[in-house]
Amino acid sequence: MQPGIRKMQPDIVTPRLILRQMQMTDAAAIQDLAGDQKIAISTLHIPHPFSQKHAEETINSAHQGLSEGTSYHYAIVARNEFVGIASLRLTAGEPGTSDVMYWIGVPHWGQGYATEAAQALLKYGFEELHLERITGKHALFNPASGRVLQKTGMRYDGIKQKVVYKDGAWHDSSNWSVTAADYFCK
Repeated sequence: MQPGIRKMQPDIVTPRLILRQMQMTDAAAIQDLAGDQKIAISTLHIPHPFSQKHAEETINSAHQGLSEGTSYHYAIVARNEFVGIASLRLTAGEPGTSDVMYWIGVPHWGQGYATEAAQALLKYGFEELHLERITGKHALFNPASGRVLQKTGMRYDGIKQKVVYKDGAWHDSSNWSVTAADYFCK
């Protein structure tokens, strides 16, 4: 089996979080948290307004990615409360490579949940999916996301100019990565 391809998604448990498959019952919480304009402003792909339909499409897309073996989207749960989403998405045309993505609802910012979830996904990606490389990126207007990537042990790879079109303008992204060799040497 090619690295990274699995059509199952086990729960991932960390000291403070449970990362589990998203369910349609999460739609209201997703809409509530992702509907905050601060989430749209700080992410590359979340629109504002973010409707119930967007939340349901997010869940359906997560299930489709899992059934196709191309992505693993997790609900992040802290103390039995939905706090955000973390994902690994296999990179098309680059076998053994995946992007890590995440967002945390505004009421839960500053508690280290994004870092803890991203670290758990790196562990899953390298130790279970046998990926060779995991990448992450963030918009330059969201340096907090860059700090999350740095805390996971990723290395800064540079800036790609004008790669994300959002809100009527092109934006640059800051790019990070870690290889399996570097992950296992830490």
